[in-house]
Amino acid sequence: MKILLLTHLFPNRGSPVRGIFHLFAAKAILALGHDIRVICPQGAIPPRRAVLPFPRVNMIREYLVERQHTPFNDEFEGVNVVRPSWAWLPKEMFWKNHVDFLHLFAGGTISKVIRDYRPDLILSSGAHPYGTYAKYVKRQFDIPYYSIMVGDDILIDPDINPGWTTVQDFLNAFCDLNICVSDQMLNDVQEKRRLRNLIALKYGYEKSLYYYSGEKKIDPARTRLVSIGYFERVKGHDILLKAMTLLPERFELTLRGDGILRGHYERFIEEHGLSNRVRIIGKVDKLKSLLDECDIFCMPSRSEGLPAAPLEAMACGLPVVAARVGGLKDIVTDGFNGFLCEPESAEDLAAKIQKAAVEVRNHEDIAEWVSKRYSWDNWARNLVKLFQERELRN
Repeated sequence: MKILLLTHLFPNRGSPVRGIFHLFAAKAILALGHDIRVICPQGAIPPRRAVLPFPRVNMIREYLVERQHTPFNDEFEGVNVVRPSWAWLPKEMFWKNHVDFLHLFAGGTISKVIRDYRPDLILSSGAHPYGTYAKYVKRQFDIPYYSIMVGDDILIDPDINPGWTTVQDFLNAFCDLNICVSDQMLNDVQEKRRLRNLIALKYGYEKSLYYYSGEKKIDPARTRLVSIGYFERVKGHDILLKAMTLLPERFELTLRGDGILRGHYERFIEEHGLSNRVRIIGKVDKLKSLLDECDIFCMPSRSEGLPAAPLEAMACGLPVVAARVGGLKDIVTDGFNGFLCEPESAEDLAAKIQKAAVEVRNHEDIAEWVSKRYSWDNWARNLVKLFQERELRN
């Protein structure tokens, strides 16, 4: 079986962890004896966050250096990747047209790859413009097209950008399946959107990198919290920082990530006297080592599909305190592997963190639970089984 993945997120030499979950998914497909190739369109201009609302020189410089060292035809850890260029325009005015801009700039390359590779299945990651790109593929090729929706692309973007009805019509007309990455996300999409051919296919985590190393050492004098993710509003790190002002001195926090809100968070930490209890770190080579050093993983997001980070934390034996949103509701069971808190509530988040610190100590059970239920191997097997069953019916 040959699969073609269309996505804007896939690692490269300059950013080896960007979209790394797609690399893990691709490797899981290869491990089953199938083949996969990736088309990962690259912005011909710096990303929106680098230029709006004002230019950020360091981010623009990083983008230019990365573009210079990222080849058009690439192989990354055994996966063949083609990286055509395309140009975006502001979502506020042109969101529904992004699929047309993608086709204008990268359509020739995408069509050539499909003709040469002859995939049995095309997967896209992100409802728009990659899911909606099915409208251009279906005009030329009779190939099953599955759109994977990951969270914000279907739960937030349609509410804040113009043109959802058009996007919805394309997804319904041209995608054979619209896939949600968790059961709860499927419920949310069914309630909020009028999409057809909806199913859930749970994402996973990389078992070879994240696992329980043995009994965790509890320090009664301090509780070490950790949160991992890009610093943008949807991830809710501002809520977690407010919760830190409510927690006793023994609670310490490591924020691992970067992004446009980093400066804002650094000022908040300084202004609220948290500098001795909160640290922000950028990239680390081994996330498992960081997780092994901590006691509780926090994810106060405003919206989520099924992120890998809390699964990875559970695999290392950490309880998770998370907002009651999206796929987080599927994976956190109060009192067993963490607690859910009310979205947007720093007070409830602080209370649930203190509760988890006292009540959740079954680290090995947490790791075993997630290991049995979530992995990229399971995801790949279920995807192939789904495809084969549908082809038999057709």
